[in-house]
Amino acid sequence: MKGAKKKLQKKVDRKLLLKLRKRIELVAKDIAEHYQKYIEPLGFKGQVVAVNRWACAYYKEELDKYLPPEWSEVVFSPRDDDPPELRKYHKSKEKIEEIVEKFRHGDTPKLLIVTNMLLTGFDAPVNQVMYLDKPLRDHNLLQAIARVNRPAPRKEFGLIVDYSGGVFENLEKVLNFYQEDIKGVAYNYDSLKEGFKNLYNELVEFLGGIDQINKNTLDYYVIGYLRDPAKGKFFEEKYQQLAKLFEFISPDPFLAPYIDTYKKITAIYKAYVRKYKGKKDRKFREYYKKTEKIIERSVEAKEIEDKFPLIKFDVEYLEKLSSKIENGGSR
Repeated sequence: MKGAKKKLQKKVDRKLLLKLRKRIELVAKDIAEHYQKYIEPLGFKGQVVAVNRWACAYYKEELDKYLPPEWSEVVFSPRDDDPPELRKYHKSKEKIEEIVEKFRHGDTPKLLIVTNMLLTGFDAPVNQVMYLDKPLRDHNLLQAIARVNRPAPRKEFGLIVDYSGGVFENLEKVLNFYQEDIKGVAYNYDSLKEGFKNLYNELVEFLGGIDQINKNTLDYYVIGYLRDPAKGKFFEEKYQQLAKLFEFISPDPFLAPYIDTYKKITAIYKAYVRKYKGKKDRKFREYYKKTEKIIERSVEAKEIEDKFPLIKFDVEYLEKLSSKIENGGSR
């Protein structure tokens, strides 16, 4: 009996902490910054899950300090005895349906602030991130995670940002999942960074001498080395995996040491695609928006990219270049 009372007390204290106004002010600022940097540039949307209806109201007021008011909407079940502070967020069933439809297909709202509604049975592929500030367990936790995992074009991940603590702990302990059971379904953010680093190193090693790349040596890679179908396929697949991780992680400071070389690898990829795949840059801009922006700001990478269509070379000369790359010889 004493243990159950202590457990209940801990649960009550946690809920009180989660709805403290000062704490919500800090979390809301973090949410606004994260959404603007990581999610909105890719055209995706999200949900803020608060511990109760009062917390929903607080989140709306705080988010409006950092984001345009039309970017967020509060959706919760109204009560007849609600005070004015909550009553102003009351919405009819028809109004909620209109908001949800605009969330799915319109420009705004971009964030839905909820506590119980729209956590189950809500299908919106544009929803990529859930800012979770409410303890969830068992079936409710799995249902919430599923809200951000609906497939959509250009959407490689669904993201849970856990402010309440314990999402992975609950998946493993409460639901009796082992780590291998949730592998491929839920990833720790650090593991994505590690995956980026490994792919980056693999591509640098594959290309060899990547730091020497400039607008005068692009042909060395594109027309010589990647002309081999097997090498071209390997490079294309690995680069696409790398770019997907970059889009997801950016603009995390973790990427800073990799940016310059990543831009050069991207320039090679774009030239390779134009040469051998006949694809237009429109598709690249659609899928890799953050990468496109850093290329636009990089004079060197832009020169590399622009130079390629003008290059013509002797076949015998290219064979020698390709052989040098494979043997690790000097240029």
